[in-house]
Formats: sequence, structure tokens, C-alpha cells
Amino acid sequence: MKRGIQFPRMTRVTTLRRLASFLLSLVVFLGLAPAVKAGAQVTGWLDSVEGRDRSVFVRGWSADPDVSSAAGVHIYVNGKFVEGGPATLRRPDVDKATGLGEFHGFEFEFSAPSGTKEVCVYAIDRTGDPNRLLGCRSVVVGPTPSAGGSSSGDSPIGWLDAASVVDGGVQIRGWGLDPNTTDSIGIHVYVNGSYHSGFKADDPRGDVAKIFGLGNLHGFNRHLPLYSGWHTICVYGIDKTGDRNALIDCASVAIPFHAGAVVTASGVVMPILDTRSNSWMVFTACTNETSIAFGDATKVTDVDVVLDPGHGGSESGAAANGLVEKTLNLDIARRVETRLENAGYSVLLTRYRDYRLPIRTRAAVAQAVQAEALVSIHHNGGATLKAGHPGTMVMYQHDLSQSRRLAKILFERMYNEAKRYPTSWVSNSLTGASTALSGSGRDLFGIHRFTPDIPSVITEWGYITNPAEAGQLKTSSVKNAQADAITAGIISWFETSDSGSGDIGSWVRATSPGTGGTRGCVDPALP
Repeated sequence: MKRGIQFPRMTRVTTLRRLASFLLSLVVFLGLAPAVKAGAQVTGWLDSVEGRDRSVFVRGWSADPDVSSAAGVHIYVNGKFVEGGPATLRRPDVDKATGLGEFHGFEFEFSAPSGTKEVCVYAIDRTGDPNRLLGCRSVVVGPTPSAGGSSSGDSPIGWLDAASVVDGGVQIRGWGLDPNTTDSIGIHVYVNGSYHSGFKADDPRGDVAKIFGLGNLHGFNRHLPLYSGWHTICVYGIDKTGDRNALIDCASVAIPFHAGAVVTASGVVMPILDTRSNSWMVFTACTNETSIAFGDATKVTDVDVVLDPGHGGSESGAAANGLVEKTLNLDIARRVETRLENAGYSVLLTRYRDYRLPIRTRAAVAQAVQAEALVSIHHNGGATLKAGHPGTMVMYQHDLSQSRRLAKILFERMYNEAKRYPTSWVSNSLTGASTALSGSGRDLFGIHRFTPDIPSVITEWGYITNPAEAGQLKTSSVKNAQADAITAGIISWFETSDSGSGDIGSWVRATSPGTGGTRGCVDPALP
């Protein structure tokens, strides 16, 4: 059992930098720089930062692929927040290149005292994925002798062509140069905010030589040893001629978890990053790294089914009528676990007790043990429309056929079992097996996005905010009925060609549920 037309006078350096900005923007728009993104992280481009007379002008675009509404933009000057707002200006070029819509541009001008300023611009993700640094520029504010307006100085320029996941880490490729010299410059790499490594950009790059006329030894192609997980890689050019070092670019990558997971005696589940002589380096619930001794945990590998009790800790889920969703989810998951194990299946829960567990970690657990299926168990809330049937829902990945089949089988089993306990049901228009999409057409829920190769589903038996259904869900008979239905559905998926029923297709919600991120997350005590 078992993817013009009259141009202002400009210095040579300013001309080079503006040419570079244009060329690199074109590279991005044409999709020739496929830096790997983690999930559906916010994206964008910083077109320009100009130091003006007593102000700074910033222009670019930003979009969150998960939502159709505008992404946010935050601007920091010398490390302090000074300006922010939505990216809502019309940019047809962005839509043509990315398909994310036209209204994702931003232009901000804000007051600033004279002097040299370090301006950093961030795209703010709206759905719990990491924010993205679009870039930093050093600019001069105030009257200057240059008729060419602002300049970002003579600091290094460059480009990160790609950041690709390979065996043992990430391969980065790009170029960097100092416009004041033909010499190769140093490159420093930071991973998740910490220095990782340094080397020279001295590989041949004929394309760079042709554009800038500063020689061809300005490329780099390096392997970065990295653990599994989600990483932000930032590449800096080290200036050779007395100017400031400069950020070249950042990219986010996701390295799959395949080394197994550990379960502590207290019920905390963590994916393994590396094995040491007497301990494991692990990925904690809140996406940090720590070590745990062999004697304080049990290793788990190659699991048939991962059961995910939804919510936990400070994220309680729906709560009403004497029920709290996070607790009920765990109760049902334990019952399903027992039944599946009695049937000969290997099972792992993403948590065995009550603590905060971000979506990324839930997905990482399933990856780490190479699960054949991931079933996230939930109970719904909010619906008030009276219905003559249970409001059972099961959501699946929109582009994974086995996820869809599993959802249809589970829906059929759960729905039919729930009908055996007639009550005053409530529902909405989404009863059935369905796929939930964001405004951009991607999977809405992170549990699906972060497990692209593992069939995953989200089950919703009914509504605990409905007093009648809540009353039933307090009884062992209905809890057992739900566990029986989920168990039978999973076994049927494994052992038969049953296709299930109840598929109602896709539905779209522009915003995410807003839970499951890492902000404010506190790791549970170990072991």
C-alpha cells in the first residue's frame, strides 16, 4: 500500500543600471528567470526607487497568486517603516506576463529629509505565506549636481537567474558585477536571514559581457547545502571600489521532506531534517529547527495514511454549543487511527495533543513519511440555511485525480452515514465533494498546495454551530459513525476501484480562511 524622446544627461553607471533594470524586468515578465517559489507566495518586481528633492518615489508591482484582491506593499527607509498600501494601479504588462490580472501596480511618493537613504520594499502576502522582499536601493534625497535625477550609486548590480532544488540542497545561478571595474566581485548568500556562504562571481557569462562591456567573468553557479523546508535565499554583490554592497535578489524555495518524522512521548510530531550521532535535527511545529535526542522520540517512516486533526492551540476552529472544533477533530482522528491500524494500515497523526500547528508543518509531516494519503479532519460552522440533508463537504486538490476520487468516496460514505441520524440539518450550496480555488485558479487551501504529490482531502462532517447537529456530535454513537465512515472510505480508496459520488466541481473564494500561518506561533514544550 503505498510537483524622445529627449533624455536627461546620465552618467555611464546610471545608464548601465537603468539598462539593467529594463533588461531584468523583461526577463521576469518573459518568465526566463524561474526562481522557485514556495507554495503561492506573494510575488512582484521593484521597477525603480528615485531620490527626489525632499522625497522618495517608488514604483513596481505586487500580486498574491492566492487572491484576486490587491497585495500590500510596505516600504522601509533605513530600517524603519515609512509607507504602505495596496498595489492597485493598472499594469496591463503584469497581466500579460503573469495572468494575475491588471491591477497590481504601485507608485508611492513620500517625504524624506536630504541625505543618502536605504529604501527596502516588501510585498505583503495576504494568505499566510511569507512576505517577499522585492529589493533594496540606496538613493540620495535632495538637490544634487546630477541633471540625470536620482541614481542608486555605483554599487554592484546583478541577477539571480534561478534557484533550483537539487539533491542535498539548492543550486543557484546568476551574475553580479561592479560597474566601476572589470574585476570579478564577491557574492554573499544569506538563507533565512543568516549568512550561509560566499564565493566569487567569476564564471564566464558572454551575455553579460555583451550588454555591459565589462568582461565576461561575472557569473556564478553554486550548490548550497540545505535541509528540507521552506527557505528564503538572498544574494548580495560585494562592492570592490568603495561603494556599498547591494542586494541582487531573493528567491524562496521548498525542499521536500523525505527523511521521516519523530513523535515525542508527549505527542508532538516533527519532520526530520538530519540525523546526527545521537539526535535528530527536526522541523518544529512553528517551522523552526531544533534537535531532539534519540531516546526522547520515536522515528516513523513510510506511512500509509496521515490523519490531520484540523486546528489546534490558539487556533480553535469553530466553537459553539459546548463543542470546540480542534478537540472534536482530534477525537475523531484518534478513532479513525485505531480502526485503520486494526485493519492493517500504518497511520500517523500530525498532532496527538493540543498545540498550534501551521499548515506548512502538517504538509511537511505527510511528506516526511511519504504518506500515500493525507486526510484532514474538520467540522464546519456558520451555515444557518435549513436543509433536508446533511451538510457534509469534502474538498480535494483540483489537479490530482486520486485526491478527487478519495474525496468522492469519503463524501459518499460520510453523507450516507450521517443520514442515518436524522435531525434539523443546516447546509450551504457546497454539500458534496468539491475543489476550492483562489481567485487565481490555484488550490485555496494550503493543505492542498503544500502536498502537490500526495492525495489530500479535507472532510467536514457537519455544523457544530447548529445546536441539533452539535447535540449529536456529543454522543459516542455519532462520533463512531463518523469514524467508521472515514475509515471505510479510506480502505475503499486503497483496495477497490470505487469512484465515489457527489462531485459538484469547483468553487472560488478570493480570500483564504486566514488561519494556519506561522505568525504568533509558539512551539510546544519538548520532549
